[in-house]
Amino acid sequence: MSHRSSSLRRTVAVAVAGALAIAPALVSSFGPGMVSASAGAVSIHKYSLAPHVRLTTYRYAAGPEQVRVITITQGASLGVANAGAAFGVEATPSAIGSRAYFNGTKRKPAVAATNGDFASGGMPTHIEEIDGQVMTSGLQSSPQFAVNFDGSRAFMGRTQLQFTGTFTKTPFTIDRWNAGPPTNDQIAGFTQVGGTVQLSPGTGSATASDPSYCAVRLIPAGPPKWSNKIKAGIQRDYTVDLASPVPCPQTRMGLGTDPGAIVLAADASGTGATTLNTLAACGCTVTLKWRQKRWPGVVNAIGGTPMLVDNGVNVGPGFSFNDPYIYNYNPRTAVGFNAGCSDTDPATLCKIFLVTVDGRASKWSKGWRMNQLGAFFVNTLHAQYALNMDGGGATELWVHKQAKKFTPPCILATRLGCVVDKPSDQIERISIMALVALPGPDLGIPRSLR
Repeated sequence: MSHRSSSLRRTVAVAVAGALAIAPALVSSFGPGMVSASAGAVSIHKYSLAPHVRLTTYRYAAGPEQVRVITITQGASLGVANAGAAFGVEATPSAIGSRAYFNGTKRKPAVAATNGDFASGGMPTHIEEIDGQVMTSGLQSSPQFAVNFDGSRAFMGRTQLQFTGTFTKTPFTIDRWNAGPPTNDQIAGFTQVGGTVQLSPGTGSATASDPSYCAVRLIPAGPPKWSNKIKAGIQRDYTVDLASPVPCPQTRMGLGTDPGAIVLAADASGTGATTLNTLAACGCTVTLKWRQKRWPGVVNAIGGTPMLVDNGVNVGPGFSFNDPYIYNYNPRTAVGFNAGCSDTDPATLCKIFLVTVDGRASKWSKGWRMNQLGAFFVNTLHAQYALNMDGGGATELWVHKQAKKFTPPCILATRLGCVVDKPSDQIERISIMALVALPGPDLGIPRSLR
């Protein structure tokens, strides 16, 4: 990746007259209690971070407010990166971003990174898919944001993760994936990504009162591939490596040493156990399929809440007395995209926006309510969809710095770059994951899915 020299930095000082072009739409969208941008100037600074990746900073004198936007256009790409290979690991966004990009040989820095989804017990609260691999089906249902394999399309809203298996023409449903033990008739899946946070069910040393679980351990029999010509979903073949004895035990089945291993488990008293015992007895190949319903080609996805923009309409919630503090003025992190990402016209470019808003600092930046952030996406970025991510003290935007080639507006210096917003804690807060801007195609995606 390359950076343009600092001499190409453009500064636009927009006085009251220019701000008025923005303010009327903001007034109608923000609702009561807003501070109009027309009360003062807006300063806008633009920086080219890499081909197809741009940083724009907005300074609103009224408020005041400090807003940062990373714009990613086709040619670059957006990915999802975890702090570690398994859940339970945390790191600063700068540390995650500094080794987020796999160039086919080794891991390298991303162009930029923001914090991502909310965390719960060391793992994402909502669904997460990275490079075609489902990390978790999520502990809570939520809207989600997803990107397809070549960055030409993006999706947002509520959809259904459909996870199924088939062996000898026998279909079955997988109800959970690294998201808690199965109940009743469910089947749950567990992988190495779960780490010690999401262990397969059972105990190390069982007592008579502990529940019993039937389980099979599967290992990959081939690479992942698209399930059909329109890339509606992904499938992969597996073989049975280990099966629990019958009657099923109370002890846990481990994942072994194969990095692609899966344990499928079911309560011994439910119909899921019958399915798994039949699979174990047949010794046959099983095909697992997963897809985001109605969203073809998806390889990266994360959840968040709430929606801010839905089909071009600001739906960000306002704030009323006695509402939870999350709806009041706060630092914000959000992701959105333009209409070019949601149509199928190759002539319209897909643009993805990563946005941070500083807050909790009266002289620097007050922070925005969610309907104000929604208004910014609609009126300034012309976004078609936008989704709120984890904000507050977690809000951060990091950019990679190449010495002597680019001087970003550093607020906090890091080993390989700069934090270009001002976290409300005055330091970086550790996160479990990050959204990352990559300098080209996402080479972490398996070749069979590109």
